[in-house]
Amino acid sequence: MGLPDYKNYQCTRHFLDRLDERISVPASQAKEWANRVLEHAELYVKNPDKSEVWQFKQIQIVINANSHRLISVWIDSEPGFEKRTTNPEIQSVIKKDLFQMKGRVQQRTARKVVDLFQENAVLYRKIANMRNHRNLSEYELQADQNNVAIQEELQRCDNLVEEIDDRLG
Repeated sequence: MGLPDYKNYQCTRHFLDRLDERISVPASQAKEWANRVLEHAELYVKNPDKSEVWQFKQIQIVINANSHRLISVWIDSEPGFEKRTTNPEIQSVIKKDLFQMKGRVQQRTARKVVDLFQENAVLYRKIANMRNHRNLSEYELQADQNNVAIQEELQRCDNLVEEIDDRLG
């Protein structure tokens, strides 16, 4: 059982982005996380283009067996999965994992928002110290885009946290 030679697979940028976005596992922990999943995964789909989908529980990972690359990842969300589990130990583990995921989502959001605020601080400093207004509209546009990105990131975090809280009960 498990993907043969799983330790030799490399994470693509797309895989890292989807892992962070969909499962809230940062890039620094991606390889270790993928190894734990792929060690127990089973072949789910084998495509003619040499890509394969391996599944462990609800997690599906797309790989390229020829290049030994991890391509993408998602959770195959089957409605009511958490609610079907009646074993208290399993429910406890699920709740603990969801609680940890909530913390990772909030930390990831905080890091992204801080980066955008810092970028805006630099832009506003440049605007305040301008001698000519040649780049003013460019700086204002970038600051506006950052503000929109901040709002979107906060909304995305709120939605995820709300969903996690709903599942936690």
